[in-house]
Amino acid sequence: MTGRILVGCLAALIVAGCGGGPHAPATVDHDPRIESARRVAALAFAQGRHDQAAQLYARALELAQARDDGRALGDLGYDLAVVHLRRGEAAASLAANATARAELRRHGLPAFPELALAEAVALHRLGRAQDAEAIAIALMVDDGATGRRARFLVGLIAAERGDAPALAAARAGLAPHPDAEWRADMAELTAHAAALDGDHRVARGAFAATIDLRRETLDYPGMARALASAASSALATGDRDEAAALYLRAGRSMTLSGGGAARAEGWLGIAERLATDSGNRDVLAGIAALRARGE
Repeated sequence: MTGRILVGCLAALIVAGCGGGPHAPATVDHDPRIESARRVAALAFAQGRHDQAAQLYARALELAQARDDGRALGDLGYDLAVVHLRRGEAAASLAANATARAELRRHGLPAFPELALAEAVALHRLGRAQDAEAIAIALMVDDGATGRRARFLVGLIAAERGDAPALAAARAGLAPHPDAEWRADMAELTAHAAALDGDHRVARGAFAATIDLRRETLDYPGMARALASAASSALATGDRDEAAALYLRAGRSMTLSGGGAARAEGWLGIAERLATDSGNRDVLAGIAALRARGE
């Protein structure tokens, strides 16, 4: 069995967004068709072809159903849930997650922690921050990648409600790591901590670093979230034209990456109001061009 793709969320949120690398195989499939389909799906995901990855994982799931392979159904269902998160489809991710859990129960197998993490990310994106936080806090006892992603999500939720002590505690639990996704997590929480402290110069620099790192890992919904956060910091310092441009960039990226139409339109609406007030024709033209694509 190939590894599960780790959520990158939060992200969303997890977290961002979502991303990450594979786990070591838990078992070895004896059906080469499942293994082949899973490998091709994982490659499509790694290359940012998320629509194709979703189709390929769905096909692999059908093969696993034909084989009645409970472990494969759990792993593949998780992978599909992660792909839906990266595509900005939180409700679909939650449904895939529930299906994977049901298959594991039918086969007398336990759910694995990554499923809970993916569920928490999806709940957060659906506006159920309290439910997401409860799940993530329970996962923080894990000393591996799952615990680290859970700590990031807890920190992000704390930042959103303005809870500086909880944000600081979550940030302190993120040990240094060379991977770009982990560095992006730390940069994003650092930026939020600075913003809560009123140091928007530091916040904007840390958000800029986050944007570059999310882009590097192909986490475009996470990048868009960081762009919007940078716009908020720019607005807090009175730089309304910069804020308008950043909100436009955030809304455009989220729209074109399929990361969430409602959130994207919210950011575009802010950009439009700011640009209208200042007479920023460049931003207004960018918004008009983007909206014309959907007509």
